[in-house]
Order: sequence, then structure tokens, then C-alpha cells
Amino acid sequence: MGQGDRKPKRCFKFEHSTISSQMYLRLASRFLFETDKRLLAKAVWTLGVKGLLSVHKHKRRLKRGEFFPPFLYMSVINSCNLRCQGCWVDVSAKQHKIELDAANETIRQAKAMGNSFFGILGGET
Repeated sequence: MGQGDRKPKRCFKFEHSTISSQMYLRLASRFLFETDKRLLAKAVWTLGVKGLLSVHKHKRRLKRGEFFPPFLYMSVINSCNLRCQGCWVDVSAKQHKIELDAANETIRQAKAMGNSFFGILGGET
């Protein structure tokens, strides 16, 4: 056999993917069978069904030329004592907190646009 006729060496594949998939199956099993059923149903409804509806409404708004995100994340304060790389917080700026009435109005308007998932962000104070 010449140099070009050699078969490529086979690399031995570790069973890492099998271990990971077994781990995920056990995790999924625990999640399904050990979690309170009401909590599980609420999570599926809120994060699954309502989340998908929110994305669907967002896509319809985009077709009409309206931009409003499908999920709303609100920052309740603009300061933080952590210095995470890539963070948008300006540590030298004066501290501002969102007023409760303003937060409620923002959430009310977002719900009227079809949003049902809200993330509340804030700094370490």
C-alpha cells in the first residue's frame, strides 16, 4: 500500500456524550416526577404557552412595522457594587431607582402589548 492508500486512523471517542445525555435524562426525570405538579403546570403555562404567544404577537407587530420586544426586562436600580465585565452599569453615575408607579405603568403598557414575561434586574446594593 502506498502513502495515499492508507486508511485514516480512527480516533477513539470518549463516552462523554453518553454520560451527558444520561445526566440530562436523570435531571429531566427528577424535574418531571419530583416537582410539585401545580408548580410544573404553572411553569409550562407561563414560560411555554404564554411565552410562545408573546413571541407570536411580537412577530405580528414587526410585520406591521411596530417594534416592542416580546419579553421585558426592567432594571429597578442603575447602580451595582459588582464590576462584571461587559456590564452596562455606569458605576460613576448617580444612583437612581425606578418609582413603583412608573414600574407598574410600564408593566401595564407591556401587558397591553401582549407581553407576559418580565425580568426584574437590579444591582447589588
